Amino acid sequence: MAPNPAMRRPMKADRVHVTAPAAAQILDAANGVYSLMLRCLTAVYDTSTHEAQRREALLGGAIGLRKLVAEVSQVLTELPANDDNGVRAGVTFAMLRSTEGLVPGVDTGLILRQRFLRIEHEVPKLTIAAATSRSMLDQLWRLREAIR
Repeated sequence: MAPNPAMRRPMKADRVHVTAPAAAQILDAANGVYSLMLRCLTAVYDTSTHEAQRREALLGGAIGLRKLVAEVSQVLTELPANDDNGVRAGVTFAMLRSTEGLVPGVDTGLILRQRFLRIEHEVPKLTIAAATSRSMLDQLWRLREAIR
């Protein structure tokens, strides 16, 4: 297992650059899901969101996405990171550049649903088992629909 995987060429020698096409593709999806999870958490704590039902949906979305990150991570750990050293890939847990909420007046639910749709659009392109793809799509759809 790669102890310190990276999507981009690592600057430090202790990083493992994930270059194997299947692993890189799944890693990108995992990072997208992780980023969306962080965005949902940010929205939960955005003080401009006062609706209890919306906050519950956002928190549920974040928890559901965390579980999905774990599932995608499992698939990723079964793939080689690259052709260089024989280690398996892993999630990089790339952080958002900004953890601030969205600009006041912007429909957070709309933005988040668009991000869900973008990930849903990419899932069928992943080199994963059909059952895993269907499960991911089902989970993403349910979470997206809950955030209204």
